[in-house]
Amino acid sequence: MNNDGFFVVTCPNLVPVARLIVEDKLTEPAYVSPAGPISPLDILHGHGASIEKGNEFMAHKTGFSPKSLNAALLEAGFQSIAIMSRDDQNCMDIWAVATKVIATKDRIMEIAKLHLPIKEQSKV
Repeated sequence: MNNDGFFVVTCPNLVPVARLIVEDKLTEPAYVSPAGPISPLDILHGHGASIEKGNEFMAHKTGFSPKSLNAALLEAGFQSIAIMSRDDQNCMDIWAVATKVIATKDRIMEIAKLHLPIKEQSKV
C-alpha cells in the first residue's frame, strides 16, 4: 500500500436539507445549479429532472451528515480524516479527506487545504 495516498469525497449535507424540510420547503428551490433549480427532494433522492430523462445514475442510494460520513469513513478503515461542511444558500455540502494510514494533524490539514474549498466560514 502507498502510504502517501489519500481519499477525497464530497456529497450533499443532509443537515441543512433537513432544516428546509422541517420548514415545509420540500419542493422549493434550495439553490440553482447549472442543471437548474435544486430542491431538498432532489438532494434526498437525486435530481428529479435528470432521472426523468433516464439518467438513473443520478438517483441517490444514501445520504450523509458530517457525523455519519465520518463514521462511514472510519468503518471503511480510514485512520485519519478531516471533514468540512458548508451550510449556506449556495453550498450545502460536505467535503472530506482521509488516509488509510495514521497521518499527523498537520499532514491531514495540508491535504485538506490543497483539496477542499476551505474558507474562513467553513468548519473543518
